[in-house]
Amino acid sequence: SFLVLVEIDPPRTHVIETLLARCGSIDPRLDELAVSCAWLTDFAVEGRYPDSECQPTVEQASEALDIADRVFNIILESLPPEVHP
Repeated sequence: SFLVLVEIDPPRTHVIETLLARCGSIDPRLDELAVSCAWLTDFAVEGRYPDSECQPTVEQASEALDIADRVFNIILESLPPEVHP
């Protein structure tokens, strides 16, 4: 939705690295996070099914939440105040 808001056509993908790299054209901090987030893509698709063997460890889940929080805050800073939650 961030890409749509800034009038960039989002790619049809679940590859987190690709999505963050595209967002990096608006805020370079997101581009910097893109490479370190590549490992999360497996969990974005496979991990959402309970019978999947692709389940994060507690440590991975904690790291993923930290990364999600950083991405959320960077995007929030880039958005106009009238669209803030």
